[in-house]
Amino acid sequence: MRITKRHLYGALVGIGVLVGAAGIASAATGSGGNDAPAAATEQQGAGDDQQASFTSSITVDDGSEPASEAAEQAQLEALVRITPDEASAAALAAQPGTATKVTLENVDGNVVYTVEVGSDSETHDVTVDAGNGHVLHSEVDKADTDDGDGEGHEATNEADDASEHGVEDGD
Repeated sequence: MRITKRHLYGALVGIGVLVGAAGIASAATGSGGNDAPAAATEQQGAGDDQQASFTSSITVDDGSEPASEAAEQAQLEALVRITPDEASAAALAAQPGTATKVTLENVDGNVVYTVEVGSDSETHDVTVDAGNGHVLHSEVDKADTDDGDGEGHEATNEADDASEHGVEDGD
């Protein structure tokens, strides 16, 4: 049997169609390997009583309360796969400014780092997945919005104090 150019081109087109179909199926089912959710930037109107609008790669049972804050912190630290510096770098990549505070937290069963990122005009709370370093959520720090009670200045002063004491953004 003789293989002609027509047979070769037909085979290549068939392979291309199969690969394309596999790619579309993978994208449709979400199993393409990139499990990074888009960073949510909506503002939440109510307080902290709302459920988290994200799911991290590391979750814990949120139903049982640990014996102490120190016990909870030790439990969370045992689960994380990135360092606070890596979380800070991820937050700064999503929200330019200066990282002023990095906190490991359990938010509705999600193990995350909350990074405060200050800029000249406002402070953002950026939520970073403690397992893979993906930014899960970002919002303007509500204490930074000045409604006449002077609270907005506190967050700005923390950022100023951090820069005066040589705290850098890790670049």
